[in-house]
Formats: sequence, C-alpha cells, structure tokens
Amino acid sequence: EFAAGLEWERKDADAGNPVSQYQYGEILIWACDIEKTMKDGLEYLKRSCANGYAKGALELGCLYADTGTDWGDAFYPDVDEAAKWYERGAELGSIHACDRLGEQLYRKAIEASRRINAGASSEEDTALVRRVFEVTKRAADAGCPCPMTRLAFMYADGMGVERDEGRAKECL
Repeated sequence: EFAAGLEWERKDADAGNPVSQYQYGEILIWACDIEKTMKDGLEYLKRSCANGYAKGALELGCLYADTGTDWGDAFYPDVDEAAKWYERGAELGSIHACDRLGEQLYRKAIEASRRINAGASSEEDTALVRRVFEVTKRAADAGCPCPMTRLAFMYADGMGVERDEGRAKECL
C-alpha cells in the first residue's frame, strides 16, 4: 500500500501540485538509499518552491545549511545556497524562513554594522544590515522568540535601525 500511495504522490507532484511536490521531495530525500534519491528529492522541493510553496523553500534552506549531516557524495551543504532559499521562503511568506535568514546573516550584519559605525562601509553593508533587521522584525512580530532577542540586540546597538533602549526592552 505504501508503494501505491507513493506512486499517487509522485503523479500528483508531476501534475504540478506544490504540496505533493514538497511531500514527495521529502520522502525521496529521507529515503534509505540517499545516493539514488537525494538529487530527485531536491528537484521536487525546488518545484514546490517554484509553485509558491514556502515550506519547500524553508526545507531547502535547512538542507543546505545543515553542515552536521554526512550526505556522502549525494549532496554538499552550502551556506550561501541556504541563504538564497531562506530568502525565497521569506518572499513566499514563511516566518520561519525569515527567522532562519536573520539568524544566518546576523553575524555578517554585526561586522557590517561595525564598518558602518566606523565610517568605512559600503552600500552592501547598509543593505545587509537593513535586510537582517527587516526579516528579524517580521519573525519577531509573528511571535518567534529567538528573533525577539535578536531584535532587542539590534535596537540596543542601533543596528539597521535608530538606537532605542526602550524598544530593546520591549522585545525581551
């Protein structure tokens, strides 16, 4: 029965259903023979994302960010690729993708903020800090606890926003 259900899931995914594309991609990625199914699983997740399914983008970001798992030759994590997929998930409305993107880029934003404060920054630094603030605030406003703490630090340090101790305390 599982094989028959899996075949129906594949058919529905191939017909363009983004939820089925996501679910079938997940099944393939976590299948027992990872060497054979990882590539196909990633493609189905990418299709789900292309069809507007934010959860597919979030999962791709998590997979690319996961440097702690040995995938063998089937797949290699890549933090820049992870950020790309978290960004896509955020565009599609995933609060969790906003959180992950903010978390991933936060350290880079701290360094960029230091350059800004020292008067040695670029437009890229300013854009990065502003983007990290935006996605962190979006996730914090949705009630995610970790971004609330990150947002408090950003208000306290004036990182991507006017320094505001009162707002920083409100976030905690």
